[in-house]
Formats: sequence, structure tokens, C-alpha cells
Amino acid sequence: MIVHRCRVALFVALLMLGSERWCHAQSAISQRTSDVFVELTNDCILNAIRGRATVIVLQPETTAGFKAYLDAGVQAALLSSGITLYETPEKARDAVQLSYQLSSSSLSYRALSGQGGDEKTERRFGLTLLVKAVEPSGKVVVADSFSATRLDTVQTAELAALEDMRFPETRKSSTTSSVLESVAAPVAVISAVGIIVFLFFSVRSR
Repeated sequence: MIVHRCRVALFVALLMLGSERWCHAQSAISQRTSDVFVELTNDCILNAIRGRATVIVLQPETTAGFKAYLDAGVQAALLSSGITLYETPEKARDAVQLSYQLSSSSLSYRALSGQGGDEKTERRFGLTLLVKAVEPSGKVVVADSFSATRLDTVQTAELAALEDMRFPETRKSSTTSSVLESVAAPVAVISAVGIIVFLFFSVRSR
């Protein structure tokens, strides 16, 4: 009887260990950039309306694009958090009207050490939303900006596949500033050296 119980306990322990390893393996799967931005948007929205509304009207974007993609994610997040959700105010006259605008989004990469096909890259995500929630009476419940960031590490070879080519907002941020800096720095150094050489010979000639 004792041996049987020990075997059962061992089996349960191995099962739990296997499940834990499976969960870790699942969480280690790299996410598409668009899905990360959806999660950041959801974090901002849920933080904005937490404890302030249980019935919400959110009119989704009808034009296909990044905002419509985010709206679908926000709707799913609100429903899963227990919020009663409507798409038109006519169906729920006592609901809080929720709206938001994407103020800014950013995605940058930083190469990490690695070799032999195991090169890794750090991804840094940033997102800021302007969120507004208004009661049927006209009282403004929320009118503020909310930001969220995330940092993760992926295989460098995966970067191109993980960028969602449908939306420019989910691809690597423009490198215009860094390009200008890379051009300006050598020019500044050359100019400084030229001035030093000029002053040196000017002093010697005197």
C-alpha cells in the first residue's frame, strides 16, 4: 500500500515537472511584434479602466489596419476580464464610452553576444496611448496617457520573420537619427582636428 502511494506520488511529481517544463517551453516561444503591441495596448487599457467601469461601449475601427488589429485584441481582453462590452451606445445607454488613440509606438533592437548561429538580439518595445472614458451623463472618468514597455530576447535569425509586415508600426523604428549621428560624428572630429592643426601652425609661425 505504501509502495503504491509512493509510486503515485512519484508519478504526480514527474507529471508536474513535465508540465512545468512544457509551460516554460511555451513561454519561451518568440512573439510576433504585432502581438506584443497588442498585449501592451491591453495593459494600458485595463490599467485605465480598472475599478472604473463594468459595462463599456467600444466602437471598433472599421478600416483594416493597425488600429483595427489593436481593437480586436482590446475587445478580447475586456471580455476576458469580466467587462460587459458593446460596440454601439444604443444597445447600452448606461455604459461607459471608451475610446483611445495611439500616441506613439517604438521598437528597437540591440545585438547581444553570441556565435555559431546562436546570435541573440534584444528587442525593446514602447507604446503610449491616449485613453478617454466618459459616462452617459457626460462625466469624464478617464482622460490621460498610459504607457507600457517590454524587453525580450530572441534569436537574431528570427527577427525578420517576427516582424509583422502588414503594419509599419510593428517594425523596427526608423534609424534616421542614428544615421545622422553617424555622419555628424566623423564631420565633427575632422573639423576639430583641422582647427587644432590650424592653431598649432599659427602659433609656430609666430
